[in-house]
Amino acid sequence: MDELELRRRCYAEPTDTDSEFRAWLASNPAARDTAHKAAQFDQQLRFALSQPPIPEGLGGRILLNTAMHNRRRQQRRLLGGLALAASIVLSATLVLNPPPSSAPLSVSQQALSHVYGEIAKLDSADHVIGQTELRGMFREMGGELRGDLEQVRFAFLCPTPHGRGLHLIADTEAGRVTVLYLPHTEADPQRLEFADARFTGYTMNTNGTGTLNVIAESAAAVDMMRRKLTQLVTWPEPRQLSSVSTGLSHRRI
Repeated sequence: MDELELRRRCYAEPTDTDSEFRAWLASNPAARDTAHKAAQFDQQLRFALSQPPIPEGLGGRILLNTAMHNRRRQQRRLLGGLALAASIVLSATLVLNPPPSSAPLSVSQQALSHVYGEIAKLDSADHVIGQTELRGMFREMGGELRGDLEQVRFAFLCPTPHGRGLHLIADTEAGRVTVLYLPHTEADPQRLEFADARFTGYTMNTNGTGTLNVIAESAAAVDMMRRKLTQLVTWPEPRQLSSVSTGLSHRRI
């Protein structure tokens, strides 16, 4: 693969798992930064496209409000004080009857949205991720991988709505599974399990700074990976994040 093709992949396929491409990125900081920015933009675009639809009738209300605003300007020129009084009445009406706003996405919705945004990776991921690389990635997220997390086929530090997260794809005896670390999120302890028409998932709280979300088409695969992560990954207490090197105690997720 020549350098021109490698540079093209930086922009067109920044998360490509090809071994030659990944090795080139590892030895080229500028290209690695370019690939990260391209992947971040790509993920932000996918996330924006996955947002809930605009509330019904919102466009009409905006056009109506714009038209009424223009009319008020004309009335102010012609009628002065009368137009001002009408404007005050209209403003009060809009305050009392605001248009509905979209609720923020839950942690499970964010996780599923990310999986669907990278759905092609579930079938194509076939790279063997080394344990040293995995430990470094978990460390960047604030965790410690205490053993070997085997059969990981894809690993990438991805942009999320609340900062950079971790995206893993691994094989289990029950099927392929996705693991997503979403920073600055916290799950409802009463709603840790979730599912849609295709996937089932489980949200694991860490140390109060993020969540690990395990997602697969098989509930058995989710359970296997959840148990592995519980055994292998520890998270420093939030108050100890600045003192990890002192060897303070850790707790498991």
